[in-house]
Amino acid sequence: MKPTALLFALTALACYGVAFLTSHAFVRLVLPQKLRAGLGNGARYIAIDGIRGYLAFGVFVHHCLVTWIFLSDGRWDPLPHNFENQLGATSVAVFFMITAFLFWGRAQAHGSLDWKTFFITRVFRIYPLYLFVFFLICLVVAYESKWVALESGTDITKELAKWFFFRAPDINLYYRTTLIVKGVTWTLLYEAWFYVSLPLLVVAFLKKNAVWMKFAALGMVFLLGHLNHIELGIAAAFLGGVFAVYWRKEKKRVALAQTRAATFIALACLGTVVFFLYKPFSVLGIALLSVFFAVIASGNTLFGLLKMRGALWLGEISYSIYLCHGLVLWVVMQNVVPRLSGYDHSTKWFVASSIAITPIVVLFCSASYLLVEKPFIAAGRKVSKGKIRTIAKQGDRGAASVVQLG
Repeated sequence: MKPTALLFALTALACYGVAFLTSHAFVRLVLPQKLRAGLGNGARYIAIDGIRGYLAFGVFVHHCLVTWIFLSDGRWDPLPHNFENQLGATSVAVFFMITAFLFWGRAQAHGSLDWKTFFITRVFRIYPLYLFVFFLICLVVAYESKWVALESGTDITKELAKWFFFRAPDINLYYRTTLIVKGVTWTLLYEAWFYVSLPLLVVAFLKKNAVWMKFAALGMVFLLGHLNHIELGIAAAFLGGVFAVYWRKEKKRVALAQTRAATFIALACLGTVVFFLYKPFSVLGIALLSVFFAVIASGNTLFGLLKMRGALWLGEISYSIYLCHGLVLWVVMQNVVPRLSGYDHSTKWFVASSIAITPIVVLFCSASYLLVEKPFIAAGRKVSKGKIRTIAKQGDRGAASVVQLG
């Protein structure tokens, strides 16, 4: 049974509340003092750090409902009402704006970027957690296939290779393998397209090159988009981040965006998209979200909601939430809850299971951030700066030899 739109909205609010309480408790009771003290301190874009948590968790709540419907009729379809659908789609659109704002902002400020550092740090930021999640996906497929290869080794290898490049074919004939993680990998393909296109966009718009070079660079951007099936209507969300970069160049505009009136305008723009539009990827949707995001990028914390410790920690682990919540839903909502005594797929079970899964997602993703994401982020910075050292023991004395890389 599908809950009513009102019941879903109330469930979403309850899940957010539980998530913030869990996050705050984790920061206060578990997080090491060094990390706790540094949370939000000196952050140049603290409002953006805070909004990330709301966005990633919105995708989780959205997928709670999609998964619940999937359990009853086996269909993985867009949700019928605006708020239900937008909780996921709007979050993705604003994530794209954040990406464009951060990296186009750096490129615009300096006229270019250190591309070696940029790509190394991006690879270390994206791939370690992605490969960890992909490994878990393979375990799920193997388990569901009863550890039997249903395809040839060549076919399975090709399927695994496509996943490495953010494609998501079925593996070993497991139907809709991508739904193990609720299909979130498609957005990584858009992010990767933006990263690869960024040097070309710099050539086209920031460098003083011949006109033919500018058009050639833009042609390459569109060609890469075509080859990777990038939809321009969706990719246009990146323009919201570019708009925010140029909005922030004028101090008067930044000050204006930090006023109480701007807060209400931003919330009105967001509310219009979430409650009155079905998809954010339209001219009106992107325009409204661009205004909302420009206010956030200017440092407006929406009456302090974006700088609470719980919000900042959810923002810190937002990539983990985004990639890992589907696995948690697969384990708990799809395989544990239906086996519980008295289960009847009623709305009360949806509400209870969604709220119960929330702290599990926060804690699991906190662990994956601390154990997988954070160490590799640090390693990526060191590699990009040539500071990784290999220490090997020599002889019985345990002497070490240090080799400087780069």
